[in-house]
Amino acid sequence: MGYALVYLLLIPTFAFVYWLLPNNFYHSTVQYEAVLNDDADDILQDISASIIEEFKRSHGGDYAEQGDWSLDITSMSIHSLKPEPDRTRFTMRLELWGLNKMEGVQARTPMNVYIQNRISYATEAPGEGLVVFKRPEIENHDQLLVSPSLIFPHRLNDASWPASEKSDMVWFPVKGSLHERISAFSQTLKGFPVNASGSYGRMFYFSAVTITTLGYGDIVPITNTARILVALESIIGLVLIGLFLNSLAREHVNA
Repeated sequence: MGYALVYLLLIPTFAFVYWLLPNNFYHSTVQYEAVLNDDADDILQDISASIIEEFKRSHGGDYAEQGDWSLDITSMSIHSLKPEPDRTRFTMRLELWGLNKMEGVQARTPMNVYIQNRISYATEAPGEGLVVFKRPEIENHDQLLVSPSLIFPHRLNDASWPASEKSDMVWFPVKGSLHERISAFSQTLKGFPVNASGSYGRMFYFSAVTITTLGYGDIVPITNTARILVALESIIGLVLIGLFLNSLAREHVNA
């Protein structure tokens, strides 16, 4: 029974070693895992909180008016987080209330917003650490009933930007940790779930199918270090199974 116990203990042991080497494995099916929906929802909630916080700081409250429309930023909802190679998209929905002659008229305005995955501008803020400024690009912004600057009121002054661009630039700040989570989520959907939920569970599963030589192929090693470890686990597993069966045979003969 000792061989069987060692065999079973090797599964979590190798799983832990694989977990320590996240970039050494490619996961071909991770983008289909339901657990990533929770990660996406958490990121969207923090993006929403960042937009609302900056809106309140700049406008002095939940409400702001522009032209014939009034916006209550707390009515905003965002969903459908989708990373792309160089940027990340989410869908924002706003509720705009008509003023003056259009009083009582409500417009629910959905729009796709894109933010760059790379850092365009960042600074250290006292008590907050690294703050990354995201420049949102609104798809079909000409159909928006208010200026993007009403929603994203933050302004940056940088002499390196052309004067013609400064007036059109809108930004919103996010914490450095949120920027890293957005980038990690993008990497996850590419097959490298470094910081995604369930990372150890994936490696435990991979260790189990490796030591039993099932080898489904949904997770594969892509570095020499990982390949050597995977081969080593497979060989040790076969040896232990052989020793275990041999010990059972001896017990049967001696019985």
